[in-house]
Amino acid sequence: AVVILLFSDTLVNQDFVKQKLKDEFIKVVGGPVDYQRIRISFFPYPHLVIYQGNFSVSEEYAGKFASIDIYPKILPLFKRKLRFSELGFQSFEATVRLPAKANKEIEVPPRFTFQNIIDSGRPALTALALSKARNVHIFIENGKITLHRENRILFSMLDINSRIEAFEESIQFSLQCKSNFWQQISIRGSMDRKNLGIAGDIFFADLQPQAFL
Repeated sequence: AVVILLFSDTLVNQDFVKQKLKDEFIKVVGGPVDYQRIRISFFPYPHLVIYQGNFSVSEEYAGKFASIDIYPKILPLFKRKLRFSELGFQSFEATVRLPAKANKEIEVPPRFTFQNIIDSGRPALTALALSKARNVHIFIENGKITLHRENRILFSMLDINSRIEAFEESIQFSLQCKSNFWQQISIRGSMDRKNLGIAGDIFFADLQPQAFL
């Protein structure tokens, strides 16, 4: 009964709740998150859903989403504190912008490199690693990440399904997606929260030969 009261429509639309959401997103995502509306869902268990939002971590990393399912940790709610336990992003789209090359070298057409994969995911992982988030689980369905340099698209990851977990010492992640360079890719790895080093495994299916030409 107490949990239902804490999730009342009146409560979630209070300014202090909206501010707590904003503060917690800054801690987890690394920057402010804006959204159009918020509602309560009780299935499979009580949580909040925010719709039509966007975020901006830096000039190099920003994006938008259709919705986020927010599952808070229950005990902090009794102290009027909001702590995320799980975040579920739907139709997540992010843009990563790389610095311009000093020699203005341009690839025609853009070529695939393994560094592109790392560059695409590093901003989100780094923001989470540097945050105060602990024991937070993040899920992404139907995601997209586009890597740019000087307004030129170098590489895109499409139909992303991903799971990211923030632990005390590391960020664990797994990802499956498509691209114009392959039919399917599966990635599993981790980022060290101290030195921000990334280690993991990449598995390809139907890699396109022209990606290396």
